[in-house]
Amino acid sequence: MFLGIILGLTSAFIWATTSLAIKAQADRINPLSFNAFRMFVGAIFAFALLPFFGGARAFAQVPPDAAVLLAVSSIIGIAIGDMLYFWSLSQIGAARALPLSGTYPLFTC
Repeated sequence: MFLGIILGLTSAFIWATTSLAIKAQADRINPLSFNAFRMFVGAIFAFALLPFFGGARAFAQVPPDAAVLLAVSSIIGIAIGDMLYFWSLSQIGAARALPLSGTYPLFTC
């Protein structure tokens, strides 16, 4: 149990530190460029890990309608949502943007 608490606190610290680091750069970098770079790096990691989680065969078994829904969800949630979050960091600051960005589970429900 103690290890879980330590790992949870470490995760929360890293999450908060990341937001502060992004805020420090938000004024200098275009949010669209920053998000595109972030998504590009994430895609590289996702495809690099694919062989360890079923490979291309498992990826090909995803039904077409589920793939379309995943793509639309990614575009709305990751591309547009994160870009607006990065933009809001430079406009209203991390102290206001971070709590507002945490309300997305309410909209999901």
